[in-house]
Amino acid sequence: MPSTAANHLPGVPVTSRQLARRILIRRGSFSAIGVFTLLMLLSALADRITQ
Repeated sequence: MPSTAANHLPGVPVTSRQLARRILIRRGSFSAIGVFTLLMLLSALADRITQ
């Protein structure tokens, strides 16, 4: 069973593959949140530009 952040036991070493996977997942989620925030900001300001 693969170890995830939810079921990882403290004190148990994490392999470099698991660590790389967690970093990629976090990086992907941060970039998705950033894109979503930018789109929401642009859509909120779009009505001011078109007036």
